Amino acid sequence: MPVADLGADDHLLHVGSDSISLMSLVERWRCGGCSLTFVDSAEHPTLAEWWHLLAPHN
Repeated sequence: MPVADLGADDHLLHVGSDSISLMSLVERWRCGGCSLTFVDSAEHPTLAEWWHLLAPHN
């Protein structure tokens, strides 16, 4: 799916993401000092929710 077609409220697992990709992203964020967990990201699977979870760490 082209990034331009992805909406902030699209469920990322329904549009082609998978748990392995999700774990990889979470690991990158954690290496950057973020305390977000895999469970956090899986329970809130949209870009809008991720932005809300990650914003305090910016």
